[in-house]
Amino acid sequence: LEEKPIYNIRNEFDSELYNEKDISESTSFEKISDIASEFFPSRIKYIGSALGVFLIAEKENCLYLIDQHAAHERILFNKFISEIGTKQKLLIPYVLETQTKEDDDYLEKIKNQLNEVGFEGKNLGEGRWEFYSIPSQWKGTEKDLEQDILAKRILPEQLLFTLAATNACRTAIKDGNILDDKTAKDLVEEALSLSEPYCPHGRPIWKILTKDDLFNFVRRTN
Repeated sequence: LEEKPIYNIRNEFDSELYNEKDISESTSFEKISDIASEFFPSRIKYIGSALGVFLIAEKENCLYLIDQHAAHERILFNKFISEIGTKQKLLIPYVLETQTKEDDDYLEKIKNQLNEVGFEGKNLGEGRWEFYSIPSQWKGTEKDLEQDILAKRILPEQLLFTLAATNACRTAIKDGNILDDKTAKDLVEEALSLSEPYCPHGRPIWKILTKDDLFNFVRRTN
């Protein structure tokens, strides 16, 4: 019989243990992942999704229930902040029409901060403001621009955080969205690498369940 080739993963596994685990071309990716997790428990193993809300993963002998919206929201928020000042030119300017002198005064007060964030525009007078560029990470319509800036009356020092958080919430994956396995795995990897595991609004992104937690739940001892 022709001997099937063995994948060269000797750098990944201890050679003695590796010899006990013959991994051939016919071995599935899932089987390889299971074998790898035996030797590297810190690796992340994506298990699946539940209730249209949570992504389930295993890491370091713990189960992680990850809120897919909150995780994606934090990732988008961080990306917005990291790329602040990067602008996208608009072919057709967004127009804000103010209703009162107070509206104009407010926009004048924050126009420098808006420009720093990426909203580049000017006051044309008679209650008309035109914006020629928007932040590259900001996703919204002309109406969203009015809601995000004018309706909320954000303090200048809070402008960046609030715009980033609002944009992230609006564009993040929603509850009920079904992700394909690759997208879900990528999101889990990014989520579990976050230095701050909270969404911009302060909600925790995941819940950890240890084996002891689960044993206690079913009144089982080791």
